[in-house]
Amino acid sequence: MPSREATRPTPIEIDVAVRAGRADRLVRWAARARGVADRRFLITHLERALLHSDPGAVSERVREQARALGVDPGLLVDVGARLPSNAVLVPLVADETGEGFLRWMYVTYVVAAEEPDGVELDPRARATVTRAIGLAARQAGHTRTQQHLTLAAVQPGGLTGMRLTGTSHGAAAYVSALALWTGRAVRRPTAITGALEGARVVGVGGMPAKLEAALSGRADVALLVVPPSERAQALAALRAGRSRAELCTPRDLDALADAVLAPEAKRPPDPEAEVARVRAELGGAWTAFRWPELRAPLEKLAGEMPRGRPDLHVQVLTMLAAARRHLGAPEASHALLERATRLAAGARARRAVPDGPLAYLHMQRAMTLQKLGRSSEAARDAARAVAIARRARLRGDLLKALGCAGLVETSRGRHARAVGLFREALVLTHEHRPHACTRSHAYLIQALGRSGDLAGARREHRVATRHLPDGPPDRRASDEAWLAASFAEALGACERWRDVVRLLDLPAVRAAIEGAPLPGLDLRRLLGLALVRTGAAGEGFELLASSTVTRGVALDSHLGFLAHVAVLVEAEERLACAMWNDDIAGRARAALVHVPRYGALPRFLGPSLRAVERGLGRPGPALRRALGRLVARCLSLV
Repeated sequence: MPSREATRPTPIEIDVAVRAGRADRLVRWAARARGVADRRFLITHLERALLHSDPGAVSERVREQARALGVDPGLLVDVGARLPSNAVLVPLVADETGEGFLRWMYVTYVVAAEEPDGVELDPRARATVTRAIGLAARQAGHTRTQQHLTLAAVQPGGLTGMRLTGTSHGAAAYVSALALWTGRAVRRPTAITGALEGARVVGVGGMPAKLEAALSGRADVALLVVPPSERAQALAALRAGRSRAELCTPRDLDALADAVLAPEAKRPPDPEAEVARVRAELGGAWTAFRWPELRAPLEKLAGEMPRGRPDLHVQVLTMLAAARRHLGAPEASHALLERATRLAAGARARRAVPDGPLAYLHMQRAMTLQKLGRSSEAARDAARAVAIARRARLRGDLLKALGCAGLVETSRGRHARAVGLFREALVLTHEHRPHACTRSHAYLIQALGRSGDLAGARREHRVATRHLPDGPPDRRASDEAWLAASFAEALGACERWRDVVRLLDLPAVRAAIEGAPLPGLDLRRLLGLALVRTGAAGEGFELLASSTVTRGVALDSHLGFLAHVAVLVEAEERLACAMWNDDIAGRARAALVHVPRYGALPRFLGPSLRAVERGLGRPGPALRRALGRLVARCLSLV
């Protein structure tokens, strides 16, 4: 029997395993842990690793082992996000421990003036990527500049805080760049390691760790590409691991491309048709939280947009900005929108960009500025979007612009103004798209409740319920959950917590709490708070506390912030119930880490945030008041 010290990982080993997405190692360590505290500590880190794992990385066997350890089921579903067609698996080695791991990476355009999330290249690695991209450009006959391209991670959170070094990702960068420009898709799933020397693929260091990671640490490697000098070592590893992966040892770039890329290139898409296709997908991105997979095609479109089409370019930059905001990067979103605004103001663009894209640009500016805490500027952009859509008689865009303006006014606490905007949007919805009026009703119900007109909110809820669609059951259930969340918000604003409990005791609501990130997180917070306020504190606290692990795919975005707000709500209520303890103090401190600090938010949230930080050491009425103020301000941002 191995000793405890022989099986217990060090903190550095645990941290590396989390960043590498090595759920297999964390499962093994947690299963061997002795003592409840050690096991809970390792399971928490296992949940973090699962949250940041790449699509396809975790085998079903490891998922079953994690399930047996009590990991939250919401983290055990492989989200299966659509990968960019030029993504490859790149073997990496952690400097701290020598551990190998693989990450899906791809060459992409840096559209805004910021480094892609979580990827940092040292000078040698950057030179390697730049040279590989240049070789691929010459091979593909690509004449546009390559200075605004880089190697990015499909799952940015997995590489946060890590720095890529060395030359071993040169072959992978070459393949990904060549696929980007030729339209020849990368065979799935392919792991590539190797440096480039002229046109040759040459050896690299750390091969034992990389081979172990490729053949044991993942579930999905089908083709393993290594330099010819490493062939014997790779064959031995394949035999030892009884792997069915195919081995390829190309000597030069032509052989590498032929082995890894599909023989037939896709026809270059018509830019106008491609913009229309992505715009249609963007409309449903919230339903399945598909923002990560839409980012790559939008970056490619923005990077390769033909000159002379400012109308399309403005649309693409605006859509990419929307995706970046939903992925938790409002400052990057704002940089993209500023670029789109400058482009739209050019002499040629003023004649070429239609009113529809201009209204959409100002809507996205409003939502991003609101997220950055710049509410007065957001209100001006929202009003501009309404004016453009009204002038051009764009009914669909006017409907969205009015809703956007109403949300901005709600965040500013101007609820009567928001009610007027939402009423106008609802009238337009009934005229233009009566089959999809639920969300318009929901926004109006919320605004009426916040303005103190509970009778009006109740009447609007009854009308909205009669308007629920008779189509597919899942669509009706989703609409029913949105209406329940909005009316519960109105009831809560008027302190009618028993009514909230009765309202939310519905099968559709319970399903939504465990399902879609929104309104699921809102419903969880509202029902948890209502249960605590009506005497069912145990059940209510459990709902609030579990918000942070309820749905892994959602929490890898700014929605993680909303989930941690529920923990702050729990802390406020535990103070009120005299049920404060070290556990909630620790979780409240952890939740404060997720409070955003970008843009103008340090000024907007700072006083309340600092008051909570000071008060956590001496819990009492002052801390409860500070938590209440902080929660109210946080909720105005989401």
